[in-house]
Amino acid sequence: MVEAVSHRSSTAGETSLMAAWCAAIQQLTACCDNKRQIDLAVEAAERIATSSVRLSLPGTEATADPNDAASGWGPASDLALKASVPLACAVVAGLRVGVLETHSTQAIADSLLHLIVAAQSPRASAPGAYAAPRQVRSSCVDCALGTAAVALAATVNRWQDAHALDSWLSAAFQPELLRRISVTRVTCTAASVVDGAPAGLAAAVLEPPSAAVVRAAGWVGRALALRNHSALNSVVDALLGCLRSEPPCSSPITSTIAATAGTDTAAPRNSDAGMLAGMLTSGVSAMDVDNDGDACMDGASPVSATGILQDVEPHGNAVTAAAVAGMAAADMFGVLVAEAAAANGVSLAARAPHAVCRVLWKQRTYSLCVQALEAEYGRHTQQRRQLQDSRTALWIPLQLAVAMARLAGSAPRDMCRTDVRRLAPLLLRSIQSLCRALRSGMDYRLAEPDTELVAGALKDALAVLRDWIEGASSATSEQLRSILQDQVGELVDCVCAAAVVGADPVPGRHVQRPGAPAAVTAWPSSCSPAAGTSAFSPQALDATLAASVREEALRCCSGLVDSLPYHVLHPLRQQVLGCVVQRLDDNKRGVRQLAVQARRVWGDT
Repeated sequence: MVEAVSHRSSTAGETSLMAAWCAAIQQLTACCDNKRQIDLAVEAAERIATSSVRLSLPGTEATADPNDAASGWGPASDLALKASVPLACAVVAGLRVGVLETHSTQAIADSLLHLIVAAQSPRASAPGAYAAPRQVRSSCVDCALGTAAVALAATVNRWQDAHALDSWLSAAFQPELLRRISVTRVTCTAASVVDGAPAGLAAAVLEPPSAAVVRAAGWVGRALALRNHSALNSVVDALLGCLRSEPPCSSPITSTIAATAGTDTAAPRNSDAGMLAGMLTSGVSAMDVDNDGDACMDGASPVSATGILQDVEPHGNAVTAAAVAGMAAADMFGVLVAEAAAANGVSLAARAPHAVCRVLWKQRTYSLCVQALEAEYGRHTQQRRQLQDSRTALWIPLQLAVAMARLAGSAPRDMCRTDVRRLAPLLLRSIQSLCRALRSGMDYRLAEPDTELVAGALKDALAVLRDWIEGASSATSEQLRSILQDQVGELVDCVCAAAVVGADPVPGRHVQRPGAPAAVTAWPSSCSPAAGTSAFSPQALDATLAASVREEALRCCSGLVDSLPYHVLHPLRQQVLGCVVQRLDDNKRGVRQLAVQARRVWGDT
C-alpha cells in the first residue's frame, strides 16, 4: 500500500494529497496491534535510513532535480523514494508508547535526525553559502522534512529509558540541531551587503539555520514539554536566539543618526544583523533617508524623516533566510503548548496512549515560554531606551509579536484569563505590530508564507481578546473587567486596526483617537489606493483568511459594549463607528453582517 500511495502522490504532486495520506496512515497504524506495529516500524525505519544515507552521498547533488537543487535531494527518478519518506514518518508517529525497545527507538531517532540535518546542510563551496530560501524548495521536500520533524518528536516523547534519552539529547540532539540554531556562523567576503557601503569593506555574512531545522528543534521541544523534561529550557533559549536574529529589513525605522555628516550612527544592537548594519553604515557620509518618514508605535504623530536612518536594504539570501528561520521559531511557540499539533497531516496529540503526558505539563510550558518572551521584550525595550530611542521603546519586534500571539492562541483560555494582568500589555502591543506588518507589508518584506503566518497569529490573538471581553461581561469577573477598562484605549486601537486588515482603505472615513499610536491607526502610504497593488500589498493576503481576521475584530467590537461601562466606551464611540462604517460595504457577507451588528450596538452607546 505504501508503494502505491508513494507513486500516486509523487505523480499528483499535491502537498494536500500527501498530507491526507499521511494522516490516514497514522490513524491506521494506531489501530494495529503491537505485532503489526513492530512490522510496520521496521519497514518505515529502513526507508528513513535509506533516504538519510542517500542524502549524505557526495554525488547526490550533481544529478538532482532542478526543482530540488537547493535541498540536495536525489535525482528526479527518486520521486517515489521522496514521497515514501512522509508515509514512513507517519507510521513512526502512529506507534503506541512502549512498542519499541530502547535500541530501536534510538536507531529511528538517529535516522530521522540525520535525515533532517543532511537535507538542510549547505553544499555550495563558496564562502558563506547555504541552502536557498524556501520559495525554490519543492513541496515534496517540505512535506518530508515536516513529517520527519513530527516523527522525531514522537520518537523522543515515547522513549522509555530516561537515562538513554538524556544521553541522546546531549550527544546527538544538542550538537546536531540546537547548536545549529544557537550559533550564527560568520564569514568575511569582499562584497558589501549594504548599498552605499565603502568599496572593499569586509562584510560579515550571516549563515542562519534553515526553517526545517528550527521547526525540528521546536517539535522536539514539544515532545520534551509533554514529558516535563528539563531540556525544554535549552530549546526555548535556542528559539529565542532565532527571534533575536530578526533582520533590519523586517522592522520599522528606529535608529537615530546625527544631523551632521560623518557622525557615527547608533544602530540597533538587538541582533547580529542590527550590529552588522551599524558597522557598515557608521562610516558612510551620505545616507538616503525616506522622505515620507515613518510612524512610531507609541507617539501621537508620524516621525519626521530628518535624522532617521533609512532601513538597510540587505542583499543576498542570508538576511532572507534569517527572517524565515525567525518566523519558524516564532510559530513553534504555539506548537509547544497546543493540545494537538500537526504538520503535513502528521500529528503529536497530547493524549495517551500515543504520547507520554505528565501532569501539569501545559502550565509549566506556558509559564516558561511567557517568562522567556516577557524577558526578551524587556531586554529589547531597555536597549531601545539606552539608544535614546523613546519613540519605539515600547515597540515589539514582529517575530516576537508572532511568538506571543501564537503562544496565547494555543494556550488554554482559562490559563490566559488567569494571567491576563501580565499577558494583556504584551498581547495588545503584539497585535499592533501584526496589524502594521499586514497593512504595510512593503516595509516588512514579508513573503507570502510569512504573511499567512502573521495573519494567523493575529487571528489567534484576537480570539484571546474576544474570550477576555466575553469573560468580562460576567458578574464574577471584576478583576478581568478592571484590567480591560484600564487599557480600553489601546484595546480599541488594536481592534479597529485589525478590522481593516486586507481590505481596501477608504480615505477620509477614518477617525483616530487623540493620542493614539499613528502606526496603528493611520493609513500608511503603501496601503493607499494611489500606491497601487504590489507583491507585498494587503491585497496579496489570502481573502478568506483576511476576512476571518476582520470578522474576529468586529466580534470584539460588539462584545465591548456588554463588557465595559458606558462612561468608559462613550469617548471612543466615534472612533469605533468610523471603523465599523467602512466594513458595511465589505466584499464578504459575514463581515458586512457583523459590521451592521456592531454599528447598531455602538450607535446606542
